[in-house]
Amino acid sequence: MPRRPVAWSTVGRSSRRRPTGVTLSLHVTALTDPARTPSAHRLAWLACGDDGGPLGHAFLRVFTREGQDHLAELTLNVHAAERRRGVGSRLLDEAVAAARAAGRRSVVAQADADTPGDHFL
Repeated sequence: MPRRPVAWSTVGRSSRRRPTGVTLSLHVTALTDPARTPSAHRLAWLACGDDGGPLGHAFLRVFTREGQDHLAELTLNVHAAERRRGVGSRLLDEAVAAARAAGRRSVVAQADADTPGDHFL
């Protein structure tokens, strides 16, 4: 199935509703990619439960070339058993905050049509 862009998020206006009645102990660890390139660098977050098991991750590629320095690209994945519990929203919040702090105005993400990612975005 072809991938199609399903969301452009204007960083200054991004907001997500949190699920109600959900309690989840979640630890998000920020990581950085040591391999910067002239055109971009990546930031990463790993979400883990109390037992240390991974629940999901997010990668944000922050473009640095002239003409692209307003833009970041997001990849976000949540384990199927952990969806609809706030993990993706928390990772999205972290990534959008980092994009905003880096002066990016737009975050691009894409997902396959009719998948959980499509419905999330």
